[in-house]
Amino acid sequence: MLHADDITHAIRKETTALSSGHYEILSVGGHKYFVYSTRIPDWDLTYTCYIAYDSIFHSASIAWFTSIFIIILTGAAVIIFSQSMISFISRHTQLLVERMQAYNARDNILPENDYDYSHRKDEFGLLNRQFDHMASRIQNLIQDNYVNELWKKEAQLKALEKQVDPHFLYNTLESINWRAKAAGNGDISQMVESLGNLLRASLSKDTGKWTLEKEFAILSSYIIIQKYRFENHLDYISHCEEKLLMAHIPKFIIQPLVENAIHYGLEECMEICHVEVNIFLEETEENLHILVKNNGSLFEDNLLQKLYSHQIQSRGSGIGLININERIKLMFGSDYGLQLYNEDDKAVAQIDIPYLVI
Repeated sequence: MLHADDITHAIRKETTALSSGHYEILSVGGHKYFVYSTRIPDWDLTYTCYIAYDSIFHSASIAWFTSIFIIILTGAAVIIFSQSMISFISRHTQLLVERMQAYNARDNILPENDYDYSHRKDEFGLLNRQFDHMASRIQNLIQDNYVNELWKKEAQLKALEKQVDPHFLYNTLESINWRAKAAGNGDISQMVESLGNLLRASLSKDTGKWTLEKEFAILSSYIIIQKYRFENHLDYISHCEEKLLMAHIPKFIIQPLVENAIHYGLEECMEICHVEVNIFLEETEENLHILVKNNGSLFEDNLLQKLYSHQIQSRGSGIGLININERIKLMFGSDYGLQLYNEDDKAVAQIDIPYLVI
C-alpha cells in the first residue's frame, strides 16, 4: 500500500502536462483519483488537489441511500397522515350521514348525538349545528301545519254540522209571510219579511261594492223587528244626506253598533232607549264620519284597548267591535277605524272612513 507522499509524488508526475484549471481521473497504485490542478501566477506555484475516487463514490452512495431513505420515510409519513385524516373526516361524515338516515327513518324525529359538536368551530361543528337547526325548524313547521290542519278540519266539521240550505230558510219565511197576509196579520208579515231581508244580506256571498244605501236598507229591516219587540220603549232616528248614500263602506258596520246600543241601552235597564245614527262629511269632504249614540249606558274607559289586550273578556259585542275596527283598517288603512267614548251622558261609537263614492 502506497503512502500519501508516494501518491502525491506519482500524481505530480502525471499532472505535469495537465492544463491549469482542468481536472482528470488518474490511476495510481491500482486506485483511481480525481485530480484538479491550477497555477497561481503571482507566486509561480501550482495547486494540485486529489481525492480518492472510491471515497467520492462511497460518499455519493451514502448520499443516494440517505435520499432514498428520506423519500421512503417521508412517503410513509404522508401515507400515515393521509390515512389518519381520511379516517377522521370519514368518521365524522359517517356520523352525520347516520343521523340523517335515522332522522328520515324515524319520521323526522331528531336522534340523539353521541358526540358533542356544540363547541366545535370547524366545518363539522358547523354542519352538525346547522343540521340540528334545520331539523328543529322542520319539526316546528310540521307541528304547526299539523295543528292548523286539525283546526281547519274541526272548523269544516262544525260548518257542515251547522250548514242549513238558505233557500230552505227563505222559502219557509216566505210561506209564513203569505200565511200571515192571508190571515190579515200585517205585523207578522212585516216582521217575517224584515227577517228574510236580514238573512239574505247576512248569508249573501256577494263580494260587490257595499254602500250606505244598502246598509240603511238592512238597518231598516232590523229596526222594524226591534220596534215590534220593544214597542214604545225604543226610539230610533237617523240623519244622512241623500248624496252620501252611495258612499262606499264595509258591509255590516252600522247594524252591529245599533244592535249593541239597543242591547245595553234598553235590554239591561228597560228604560226608553233613544238610538241616533248621524252620518256627515268633515269640512274638507275627504273623510266620512258615522256616529251611533244611545242613552241608558256608557262605554268603559279605553274599552277597545282593553278588548285588544284581553283585560276584558271579548264576548258577544266585544268581538263585534274588534271585528268592525279590524275590517275598517284592513280596507282603508291604519288611519281609520272605530272610536268608543261618552258624550252628554250618552255612549258614542264613531266610525271614521275615507269618503269614496261608487
